[in-house]
Amino acid sequence: MVLMALFDMIAFVKLLSNATSAASGFVSNTESGFNSLFGTDSTAATQAASQASSSIIFGTGIRLLVLFFVINIAIFSAGYFAQRVIAPKQQGYLQAMTEYGRYLALPVFFSAAIAILGLLGGLAVSWILMILMILSYSIQSIAMYQIALSHGKKAGFDSLYSILLINVLLSIVIGLIVAIFGGSVFTMLENLF
Repeated sequence: MVLMALFDMIAFVKLLSNATSAASGFVSNTESGFNSLFGTDSTAATQAASQASSSIIFGTGIRLLVLFFVINIAIFSAGYFAQRVIAPKQQGYLQAMTEYGRYLALPVFFSAAIAILGLLGGLAVSWILMILMILSYSIQSIAMYQIALSHGKKAGFDSLYSILLINVLLSIVIGLIVAIFGGSVFTMLENLF
């Protein structure tokens, strides 16, 4: 889960860095045109803006890393909670997390591909990154269902209703997580542009 969060963060930070580089390159070219026209020099202002954007990108990256990691933990915890409600045979949290980790080989591969494409591709491949991220989180959701439903004879709450309840609760929890962490990420992005 940590690797997935790290790879996803790397891809987004590189895309963000490419976007700010493109924007600052446009501003720099426009400034140099005005400077040559009016005979002024503003390289110090351009350097200060570049340093400020680098600091904001780093802070955004750390916040994105925490956001992705907390979302990954929330998805696993939802599956574990559903397992505790449905199955009579109980597993410990870390034992269930180890089993869940075995199901995450393909999502980790997709996340690594996301990071590599993000580092090498730039803004042109952003739509491919989104498709790979959707695939990664879809397979992670399937792994969550596998954890929730894979333990023998069902007892207690009906499986279908449990999964429906878990999905509603997971949607609310992820919405709250994105609202809390996403708000600070969006604030930093507003300061960047």
